[in-house]
This record gives sequence, structure tokens and C-alpha cells, in this order.
Amino acid sequence: MVTKTKLLGIVVTYYPDIDETRNNIMQYIADVDCLIIWENTPEADLKKHRILLSQYADKIIYMGTGKNEYIAYPLNRAVEYGQQNGFTHILTMDQDSCFENGHFEKFKQIACENQDSLSIFGPNPNYRTEFNDDLPIQQETLITSGNVINLKLFDTIGLYREDYKIDCVDYEFCYRANRKGFHCFMIGSILLKQKFGNTVKTKMSFFTSNYPPMRLYFMARNNILLYREYPEYGFGKIKTYIIKPFFKIILSEKRKMTKIKSLFRGFIDGVKTKNTH
Repeated sequence: MVTKTKLLGIVVTYYPDIDETRNNIMQYIADVDCLIIWENTPEADLKKHRILLSQYADKIIYMGTGKNEYIAYPLNRAVEYGQQNGFTHILTMDQDSCFENGHFEKFKQIACENQDSLSIFGPNPNYRTEFNDDLPIQQETLITSGNVINLKLFDTIGLYREDYKIDCVDYEFCYRANRKGFHCFMIGSILLKQKFGNTVKTKMSFFTSNYPPMRLYFMARNNILLYREYPEYGFGKIKTYIIKPFFKIILSEKRKMTKIKSLFRGFIDGVKTKNTH
């Protein structure tokens, strides 16, 4: 007997651009059975940053704790809600991610058509690959936003790592799945526009992300943690997410000392933190 797909979506918001986030949600909400909007915006500012879609009010559930819970904690609460309420799959989204018009409907069909697949399926973010057909392309990792995952996978490999909080939550989950014999697949024809920080082009013609100090701390700490736990992650990623940002901050960003201190603290904590998993 084939189980009917029942898709739960979750989008995590934090001081969202109301119009942009509403438009992004409109690209996929018609094709999910229920959408959790997890609000990380602090309670004092929540009312003016709530995303309202009156035409879909019957399928939206608002969740949150009144403070910023980052990424892993909200995703895990959504997984648990899905498992307890008869959903078969989950869609995980960022507030600033946008599917190309009409692409999510096709993506849902591809990702959910094999009921026995415990693979992780993701779209093609920012044209990462030139492949544009519907054949799944195996990847080492996928970003969180745009993933469709069979909820049974979480029974097998566990939930997202809440000690990671935000950065590398997706990569750690993918590597853990890989080690258990499961795979990550990108669908090249499904395009997703994804923002990474507040990216700007500098006067020296390179791009810099302008992440706040808190994000730089977690970027450094979690990339070191990930490299220690999964050496296959490769030292090249350390250069990408720690060393290159260091020089870009020096050359072009404001609040240089504060940001460099955050990177350094994250690096030290990543080296010193004991692995309990």
C-alpha cells in the first residue's frame, strides 16, 4: 500500500523583510499541507514582524519561544510535530530563500515520488551547477533551505545537532547521513535564490558577506568542530569560512576589531570544545 505524501513545511524567521518573506513563502505554500512559521524575533518586536497570509491562514501554525533559538532547535521541533501528526516529509526553508516560479511543485513531485527513499533532496541554489535536468545529482552536502526529507530518516540518524545552533547544522546532518549509508541529491532544474549574509561588492571588486559578529563566531567555531568530527569535510572549507572572511574583514568591512575577535573566539572554542557525540 502506497502512503500518501503529507508534506510539512517550516520557515524560520528573524526580523524578516515582511514583503520579501511573504513573496518567498507564496512560491511553495500552496504545495505543502501545513506550514510552521517559527518566529525567532524577540517577543517585544514580534507583532510588527509577523508574516500574515490570510488566504492560507488555515494551514499556518506559528511557533516560537519569544527569543532567538537559531536554526537547529526550531527544525527539530518541526520534525517532532510532523512525526506526531502523521506527516511523511518535511520542507525546511530560510526566510530569504525563493524558488523560481512554479519550480517547487515539480520539486515536491521528484523528491516525494519514491516513498522508500530516505535520501535528502535539495534544489540548485544560486545556480551552483549548470546541470538543469530533473535527474538527481549526488552531492556531499546540501544547504538547509529548500530540503525535502522523508521524516523516517530522522528515526534512523537522529535530529539536527542543537549544539551547532546555526552554522554547519546542514553540513553536519548531511555527513552523518552519508556515514549511515544515505545520500544527498540536488535537482539541477529546480532553482533557488538564496542570500548569504548582506553581500556587497567592495571597491576592490571582490564580494564580502558582512556577517554580524555573532554569525562569525559560529561560522568559525562550527567549521572547526565539523572538521574535527568529519575530516572528510576538508581543510579547504576552513580557508573558505574562516581565513578568507578574516582578510575580507580587514580589507573592506566595518567594526573590524569586533568581528575579528568573534572569529578568533569561535576558532578557539572550536578547538577546545570536547566532542560528546
